[in-house]
Amino acid sequence: MENHCFAESDASVKRFHEMNTEWGFDQLLSLEKFNDASKGYPVNDGCVFGAEIFVIKPTGKGELLSMVKKPANGSLSWKIEDFSKLDKSSYLSKAFASGGRSWRIKVYPQGNGDEKGDSLSVFLKLVQTPCLIHHFGHESAKEKKKEKCDSMNSGGLTRSKRDLPPMHYTLKIESFSLLLKTKVEKYESDVFKAGGYTWRLCLYPNGNTKGIGKGFVSLYLQIENTSKLGHRWEVTTEFKLFVRDHINDKYLTVRESDASVKRFNEVKTEWGFDQLLSLETFNDASNGYLFNDCCVFGAEIFVIKPTGKGELLSMVKKPANGSLTWKIEDFSKLDKSSYLSKAFTAGGRSWRIKVYPKGYDDGKGNSLSVYLELVDGGKLPPKKTVWAEYKLRVLNQQPHGKHVEEKSNHIASRWLTSSSYTRGFPKFMPLGDLRDVSKGYVKSDTLIVEAEILTLSVPSFSHTEIVTLLFVSIINLSVLLLSDLSMKNHALISIKDTAEMDSVHPFLFVVVNVP
Repeated sequence: MENHCFAESDASVKRFHEMNTEWGFDQLLSLEKFNDASKGYPVNDGCVFGAEIFVIKPTGKGELLSMVKKPANGSLSWKIEDFSKLDKSSYLSKAFASGGRSWRIKVYPQGNGDEKGDSLSVFLKLVQTPCLIHHFGHESAKEKKKEKCDSMNSGGLTRSKRDLPPMHYTLKIESFSLLLKTKVEKYESDVFKAGGYTWRLCLYPNGNTKGIGKGFVSLYLQIENTSKLGHRWEVTTEFKLFVRDHINDKYLTVRESDASVKRFNEVKTEWGFDQLLSLETFNDASNGYLFNDCCVFGAEIFVIKPTGKGELLSMVKKPANGSLTWKIEDFSKLDKSSYLSKAFTAGGRSWRIKVYPKGYDDGKGNSLSVYLELVDGGKLPPKKTVWAEYKLRVLNQQPHGKHVEEKSNHIASRWLTSSSYTRGFPKFMPLGDLRDVSKGYVKSDTLIVEAEILTLSVPSFSHTEIVTLLFVSIINLSVLLLSDLSMKNHALISIKDTAEMDSVHPFLFVVVNVP
């Protein structure tokens, strides 16, 4: 018999307070299924129940509930004609708005429930709106259809909006259009910790075409540092991914429709959504996801504690102090293979020019080789990249002379990593042009080399805790009816990190299938 758990969950948050100290499920499991020994819930007259509780501490945001007497427009008169000819079981009136909600009258001409056949049954019905999205100004039917498609259940995903920001990590990208110009297929965020594990976000700005992400923004959650987890490791999570709606100051929340858990293991280290949000919806400024060329993505993993850590990636044009002019004196007397300029700081990082007077690689013996080097680039974290679009030049020291200049035109040459943090040109210019004094590049045995950074990725990190999410360990809140008579009817209860009464609790009840 397999060792599985039957889980019943409610994705909505629940508020425990003085008036309601209990939440749960009236119909957790049918008695017929529970008592069927072949299902494995009771074994040897023993069964195991459990609970998983995720406690979200109050954010300080308050709610005002007003009990309004005789609200405006709080009535509707409904004239039902040809009443004797009604042949359906029930009828609904048109809706009327009162108290910010919509209502209808529901009539059962032949009665309902116990009164069926004996009485007229009349009810007041609150109109359910599964996806409430505020729009500004007039929108066409096409726009409504498009937003509805992205916001309601589709493709096995549920999309909704909420006020609370992501609990664990946010990835904010400024100058998003500049990131797209790099033609990067996938951007991987910095790592962050949640629940004792290390994670990162993987963003495909133009969709993961290897899956079914064409025409969509694709976003995934990836587990890192797995070498420390041991053989046959497995991490089970329930997570949500987010996109911020700047206009309404809300977060589009995307999760699996069935709220299923995802198991990260040696074979599967990444889970997420190929079709997080359609590019049409994302790029439409009126929806607020890409606003002033800025967007925010996020992740929430139901584990022990959030880090509150966030990452801001800014694509900066012509960063301050982003150039250096280096005069190399006694150039003809240089006898080392390479020389480094002094460092200059741009975008919070240090840079320097590297010159090979006799050439390097393909340029050895025939060319001057010039490079831009990221100082301490070898210490970049694994998978961390720095984008730098730059120009390198050798100045012509004659009046009106033409400088020799090379720009990082190849996309691959602009991404710097821990294993490749020096970028440039092995055949920058022929050595013969330097030796020819009439060319004007070397004057008084001095060569002048310049570096200019045109565009630079500048990350910054925030450790401000937005909302604290605690995992209350009540997994062991289980009544274990053990076969050992000495332990029978004893309860093993472990409660940690109990929270205030007015906290918000999404929760999960579990019945264990005993092997």
